Amino acid sequence: MTDELAMDAPDSEERLAALDPSRSFIVQAPAGSGKTALLIQRFLNLLSYVKRPEEILAITFTRKAASEMHERIFESLLSAERGFRGQNENEKITLKFARAVLKKSEELGWGLLLNPARLKVQTIDSFCSTLSRRLPLMSKLGGNMSVATDPDPLYEEAARRTVKLIDGRGADAEAVRKVLLYHDNSIVEVESKIVVMLKKREQWLRHTEKVAGTDGFKSEREEEGQADRLRLMLEGSVGRLVKEKLKSVEEELRGVAGLCSKEFIAQIVRLARFAASNIDPLVFVSPIIELGELDGLPGRDSKGLRLWKALVELFVNKNGEWRKPRGISSRVGFPADKNTVAINNKESFKELLGVLSGNAGLLKLFVSVRGLPDPAYTKEDWETLRSLLQLLPRAVGILKNIFREERTLDFSEISMAAIEALGPETNPTDLMLSLDNTFSHILIDEYQDTSWTQVTLLQALVRGFEPGDGRTLFIVGDPMQSIYLFRDAEVGLFLNARVEGIEPVELVPLTLRCNFRSDGHIVEWVNRTFANALPKTEDALTGAVVYERSEAYRPVDPEAAVAVRLFAGGKEAYGQQEAKEI
Repeated sequence: MTDELAMDAPDSEERLAALDPSRSFIVQAPAGSGKTALLIQRFLNLLSYVKRPEEILAITFTRKAASEMHERIFESLLSAERGFRGQNENEKITLKFARAVLKKSEELGWGLLLNPARLKVQTIDSFCSTLSRRLPLMSKLGGNMSVATDPDPLYEEAARRTVKLIDGRGADAEAVRKVLLYHDNSIVEVESKIVVMLKKREQWLRHTEKVAGTDGFKSEREEEGQADRLRLMLEGSVGRLVKEKLKSVEEELRGVAGLCSKEFIAQIVRLARFAASNIDPLVFVSPIIELGELDGLPGRDSKGLRLWKALVELFVNKNGEWRKPRGISSRVGFPADKNTVAINNKESFKELLGVLSGNAGLLKLFVSVRGLPDPAYTKEDWETLRSLLQLLPRAVGILKNIFREERTLDFSEISMAAIEALGPETNPTDLMLSLDNTFSHILIDEYQDTSWTQVTLLQALVRGFEPGDGRTLFIVGDPMQSIYLFRDAEVGLFLNARVEGIEPVELVPLTLRCNFRSDGHIVEWVNRTFANALPKTEDALTGAVVYERSEAYRPVDPEAAVAVRLFAGGKEAYGQQEAKEI
C-alpha cells in the first residue's frame, strides 16, 4: 500500500463519506487521486455487511484493471491475516476493514483466503458474456460463441448482403434503390456507411426498432405515426446540437467584442447588410446575399443557421482562414468603387477583420459552422432517411445471421444479448429475478467510458433497488479521461448520472481533488494548461467537460518539473534531437 487516500488529504472528508455502506455515490476521481484504493476500501467495508461475498459485484473495463483490483483486495486480506498493521493512516483503515472481513469469513464459513474467486471483480464484457450464456435462448445466442478480435470483415459482409437485397422485390429492394440513388449509385459508398452504422448499432437500434419491425411497418397508419415521431426526435436532436454550437459561436463573438458589445455587433450588422446589397445574384451565387435581412446576431434555428453560414462566408475564405485584404472584393460585397461610402465601409471591414483575426478560437468555431446540418429535413432527405430506417434493421438481422454462421460475435452483441437475457421491466426473466436477489451492492469503475447499452444493462440490474433496502450503487470515474470512444463510450452519461442518478437510484456526488502521484510543480502546470484546453462550461449533450483542478499531496520540488522543448527539422532529425534531449 502507498499513502493514497491519506486521511490528512485536503479531500479526506469526501473519501471517508464514500465508505458509507448505506448510501450510493458517484465519485469524480481525477488522475492520481487514488480511486482504486478507494474502491478497494469500499469493497472490503461492504463485505462486513453482506451474508455472502457474491452479493458484491465490482465491474471495470479492462482485464488488467479487474485483475489489479482483485489482486489488491486479496493482498489486503493476506496482509491482515499475517498481522500487518499498516505504515500510515490509510493502510491502517484498509487493514482494519480486512480484519473485519476475515472474522466474518470465519464465522460464516466463506473461506475467502482459500476461495478468492468468491470476490466478484469482472470486466463489463465478461459479465455480459456470463449473463448471455446463462440464458442463451432468451438472449438469442447459442453456446460456444467466440468474440471476434477483428469484426470488420463481418460488418463488411453484412453490408454487401444488405445492398444485394436490390436484386429482390418489395420494400427492401426499393429502399436499397433509394439509398443508392441518393449516393449517386455508389455501391462502395453505401456499403462503407452501412459498415459504420453496424459498428455503432447499439446507439441507434433501440430507436429504429420502434419504427420498423422484422417484417416492415405494421400498418400504414402505424407507419406514418411512428415515422413522424422518430422524425421529430431526430430533428430535435440535430436542432439541440446546432443550437449548442451556435450558442458557443455567439458567446465567443461577444467575448471578442467585450464591453463595447452593442456597438461591435451593430457594426457587423451594418457591414454585412452593405455587403449583401452589393452582390448581384445574376453575377455571383453567394449566401452573403441573405445578410440583407440581418438585424442583429442570427438566431439558433434553421433560418439563424443559414445567416450564420452567410456571416462565415463573409469573414472566412474557402481555405478556412480569415479573409486577407486582397480577398475583400466585389465577390464578398465590397466593390472597388471610388465613392466615399464604399471606401469607408471597406476600411471599416478591414478594421473589423483585424480585431477578429487575433482570435483562433472564434475562427475554429466559424469554420465548424460550415459543416452544421439543417435541423429540418428536406422532403428528399427524409425519404432517403425513411429508406435507411427500413434497411438498417435488416442489416443488423443479416449481421446476426453471419455471427451464427461464423460462431462468433462482437462486444456490442454481447452487451445487447445480456440485456435481452434480463427481459423488459414489465416482464423480467427468471434470470433477472435471480439477479435481483443476488446483488446487494454494485461498484462500477471508469464510468466515463460506459456506452448507452452498458447503462441500459446497469439500469436493469438496479431496477429493483428501493430507498432504504440496504442496496447501493457506487460509481467512480473521471470525465476528463474518457478514452473509449471507439467502443461507443459517451462521457455525457457520467455527467447525466451525476445530476440525475441511475433510475431508481439517487447518487450522492463527490469530487476527489488530491493528487498523490505527481510533484506540486507538475500538478500546477497541468492545472494551468488544461484549464485553458478544456471547455469553460459543461454539457452532457455534446460531451463538453470542464477541467477540475487538483491539489498536490507531495511537496513541491525546488526544480521546475515541466519544460517545453521545440525541435525543428524533418522527422528523423526531430527524433534524434528529442532522444538526445531526453
